[in-house]
Amino acid sequence: MRAASYVARHDGRRQIILSGLTVRSYDFDTGTLLWEAAGLGENTIPQPVQHEDLVFAMSGHTVKMMMAIRLGRKGTLTDTDALVWSTARGAPYTPSPVLHDGRLYIVTDNGLVSCLDAETGEPRYQQQRLPKPYNFKASPVGANGNSTSQPKRVMSSSCGWETASRCWRPTPWRTSPLSRPR
Repeated sequence: MRAASYVARHDGRRQIILSGLTVRSYDFDTGTLLWEAAGLGENTIPQPVQHEDLVFAMSGHTVKMMMAIRLGRKGTLTDTDALVWSTARGAPYTPSPVLHDGRLYIVTDNGLVSCLDAETGEPRYQQQRLPKPYNFKASPVGANGNSTSQPKRVMSSSCGWETASRCWRPTPWRTSPLSRPR
């Protein structure tokens, strides 16, 4: 399995980001390969996301890895300073992350929650277990300052870990909620 492509915008141009064993970026208009960076495992299901000039790609099956890749570079980025940070700790297999106020929120399939600084990768909290074991397949969705992993499973972005476990409510959903602008 592979994540859906993600259209990133950088310096007024669009590029298509594809996750796989190697993350690749293609010019949206021409299809020309812009850059690539190796380091993920197979089954890269989580959707890449973007925060300013960083794109986050991850895998959590055979190789657990999250990478922050700086946009604006060309060629092979593996082992260069374009890989701003990476971590194997807390990488999800299925759910995609959500970004809010410069923080990357991640939920693993087995209910471990992490919040990382998007720019540095430094954990605000990491791999904290929710109050009950869960099997997450749905991806979080952010709206109005909240992150919801499944309907009625809501955590305020202002929640520190000390209060996060009280912000989550269990439901049996296995699909991501649909969001649309008003």
